[in-house]
Amino acid sequence: MSFFAAAVSGSSVKFTEQGKEFVGQISGPISEVQETQFGTTEPKFWADSTPAMKALVPLTTEAGDVQTLHVPKSSRLYKAIGAALQAAGAGDLEQGGVLGVTWIGFASGRNPSNPPRDFSVRYITAADVAAQAE
Repeated sequence: MSFFAAAVSGSSVKFTEQGKEFVGQISGPISEVQETQFGTTEPKFWADSTPAMKALVPLTTEAGDVQTLHVPKSSRLYKAIGAALQAAGAGDLEQGGVLGVTWIGFASGRNPSNPPRDFSVRYITAADVAAQAE
């Protein structure tokens, strides 16, 4: 990972409308960074003192907008991406692949005033994208 890999440009993907799919082509290297405590710049750690990590996935929309998808490793989004990779027969997200993410609703959680979100994800491998372009 490059020293500057975490300096992904563009705004963050935001899911404000339930059921609306965000689609983007992975347009650069995926970087891994430590999460921060909510509302602060303090690094986040788990109870066992290991750093809480997240992936930053740069995505370019059909309109040419670059946005970054933040994927905490302990999240439902992370698990949904894993399921999409398995369904696509892929081992990992790769540059040139296409990711479609839909916020499908809320799940029950420990904090009823801020329940976790559930996502549906689809993934098209870079090889399949190239084959469709031919």
